[in-house]
Amino acid sequence: MSADNQIRLTRIEDPYFIPRALVDQLPQDIFNTDNFIEQFVPHATNFLYIITDRKDKDEPRKGFLWIQANPMIEILQIIALSLAPDFRESHPNFLHSTIMPRLRNMARKAKYKVSWTRRTTKSGQTKYGTLKEIRVYILEVDHGQ
Repeated sequence: MSADNQIRLTRIEDPYFIPRALVDQLPQDIFNTDNFIEQFVPHATNFLYIITDRKDKDEPRKGFLWIQANPMIEILQIIALSLAPDFRESHPNFLHSTIMPRLRNMARKAKYKVSWTRRTTKSGQTKYGTLKEIRVYILEVDHGQ
């Protein structure tokens, strides 16, 4: 079995299967472990995936992906993607080689677009106090039609 066959994305309904460390590394102004579990509601438009590496017998759970379908505007929105640091280092192209093809396939079937909002925060001191700048990037992938 090749290394790629050892990596699995499995849809789950219960966020309790996600290791706390994977949620804790998300931006804390959006998520913390407790409100993440409360915010996720199993629904036909919510897709929660656990990313596992079957080679690692000690801790096979290497990440998770939360996608939400919005039928009103025909978009699949990536809500959260978290990968364990060791997995990110050993699989630097995982997003582009595994996640994005799957999302493009889902979007193509539904005739949706894929949208991913990425936030970056920058803080600095000014003579008027602390400035917190939040930049929001929306990345869209066309469904190809």
